[in-house]
Amino acid sequence: MIRFSEVSKSYPGGHDALKRVSFEIDKGDFVFITGHSGAGKSTLLRLIALIERQSGGEIVVNGQSLNRIRRAHVPYYRRRIGFIFQDHRLLSDRSVFENVALPLTIAGLTPNETGRRVRAALDRVGLLSKEKDLPAQLSAGEQQRVGIARAVAHKPDILIADEPTGNLDAELSHDIMELFDLFNQVGVTVVIATHDLDLLRSFGHRSITLRAGQVEAEQERTE
Repeated sequence: MIRFSEVSKSYPGGHDALKRVSFEIDKGDFVFITGHSGAGKSTLLRLIALIERQSGGEIVVNGQSLNRIRRAHVPYYRRRIGFIFQDHRLLSDRSVFENVALPLTIAGLTPNETGRRVRAALDRVGLLSKEKDLPAQLSAGEQQRVGIARAVAHKPDILIADEPTGNLDAELSHDIMELFDLFNQVGVTVVIATHDLDLLRSFGHRSITLRAGQVEAEQERTE
């Protein structure tokens, strides 16, 4: 499903965010990417989503080398991936429904199909009754749930989240992770960057630990 082979990422000025990173994630896996701030977690996720390109090595997703995907085809590739940001990135002047519908509208889905998928996604995250609200009317946890609904409305194969619980308290963080567990249970591959060791221990999923841009350790799933 996802394979990194000797992947490096360098930025102007000589900063090496990733250094010859190699690992594999199988279809249907749930994997935490962990490590201290600056370890390379966010960079790794951005490479999977083709928000950035690696400097060296090869990344293969669903049997396709990302090196071979041209710029014009990147939007089509991303339709198979849901990306959730820590800061929600919701449009403040759009309703909950409109925020979740936006990527579906851009993808060219009909209004009827868009409405069906948006309401199904909102129902899954427990916010169907909030579809007409503006983001400012929601709590931080509810805003993050809207971000999750937006990411899963197009039924992606892979769900990526960058520190999705970074701004939430422990109880809300656990609730959000349970949502990711539910999506994983229906076959979605989930990759989450987090530095929250308590969550890692609570959920027991496989983890890949980065340190200074390199894989320091891997921990298999614990039952």
